[in-house]
Amino acid sequence: MNNIKKISAVIPTIGDRSREIERVIASLISQTLPPMEIIIVDQNEKDIISPIVQKFGSNILINHIRTEKSLGASWARNIGWKKAKGDIIIFPDDDCWYPDNYFLDSMNTMIEKKVDFVTGRSAEEITLKSINASYQKKSEYINRFNAWFTSIEWTIFLKKDILIKLDGFDETLGVGAPTRWGAAEGQDLVIRSIDSGYKGYFNYNIYGHHHIVTLNPKDKKNV
Repeated sequence: MNNIKKISAVIPTIGDRSREIERVIASLISQTLPPMEIIIVDQNEKDIISPIVQKFGSNILINHIRTEKSLGASWARNIGWKKAKGDIIIFPDDDCWYPDNYFLDSMNTMIEKKVDFVTGRSAEEITLKSINASYQKKSEYINRFNAWFTSIEWTIFLKKDILIKLDGFDETLGVGAPTRWGAAEGQDLVIRSIDSGYKGYFNYNIYGHHHIVTLNPKDKKNV
């Protein structure tokens, strides 16, 4: 445990996610290995985050960064990690949350497996079944092929050195990006990390939770 380094959590947000952000911050504060700081990259025109910072600011350092424009989640994450003081970075979605041992288990896995990044899975809170049925069903080292079944942005626990080397997320990918490629930025980061010589491990026993959006195909507003 002497190898444990400081952790920064970078949360990109847009829209009125006040309740969800409070939930994820509470889950970060309750970690057995809590982050040293939370960085919220706020892309909203109106300031709806400051009251949340005031509510939790006595429990943890929160750096609230407001942007004058919105160019997507990957863009916001890159703003955040470049301000981070930690050696390890994780990128919670504003509508996810983590069990208390998520960070400790990830750090222990990183040390035990001698890797540069660790991923977990997205699981239902009650049954703990993987939300995505295509998720890998066993723990294993990550390669550029199984990266598609072992990675999602908010579960990636990685050394900041990787982000510096790769210049972070590809801003042409992900939600809100100025292209049609609105996903897979996490898998892209993982594959580029592997191609650059970094090692990763998927631990099936590490999981977090995420709000599930159910779309009605008959509702044109959701299509």
